[in-house]
Amino acid sequence: MKPGSDFPFFSDRTFILFAFFQLMISVAFMQLFSTIPVFWKEKVGLNEDIIGALMALNGLMIVAVEMPLIYLIENRFSRLTLIMGGMVAMGLAYMSMWMGGLWFVAALVFIIFVTIGEMINFPFGNSFALDRATPATRGKYMGMYSMIFSASFVIAPPLGTWIAGSFGFGALWIVLTALCFIAAAGIHSLRLAEWRAVG
Repeated sequence: MKPGSDFPFFSDRTFILFAFFQLMISVAFMQLFSTIPVFWKEKVGLNEDIIGALMALNGLMIVAVEMPLIYLIENRFSRLTLIMGGMVAMGLAYMSMWMGGLWFVAALVFIIFVTIGEMINFPFGNSFALDRATPATRGKYMGMYSMIFSASFVIAPPLGTWIAGSFGFGALWIVLTALCFIAAAGIHSLRLAEWRAVG
């Protein structure tokens, strides 16, 4: 057995960078289930019914829109372009949290944009990881890709609450917006490298 054959993706620089950027966006996205509801309830004063309705809207949009949206765009753009677009949408979602005063409107805008980002980024991220693998290494690649989300479940809640507790929620939104756009810029660099390789 060749050295490193147990972890073939470690020699795939594009995949490792892609995985790192996906971890960044996943940590940002997972705030939806941890710090976001806390902020809406404790700092904004939205009641639990409204918060529940906003969270339900996320699920309803996925059920109603995701499959038609994927069908519409999957053959029109490259995987990396779509992944980057999803990251930009999530960045715009966190920018909406900078809004003051009209918090219900800001929360609604956040849910719409973060859900659009989720619907575009994660399915095509999964496809991109699958495309990087050979039939023999597919399980290992997808296992590594799954670990990204497991890691984000562990990292996101304590990181988000620590930033909010230490520096305030305003600082958290800035950090999360930056994470999204840095990840998008990273994916853009991979997209440029892919174009150069093809050209």
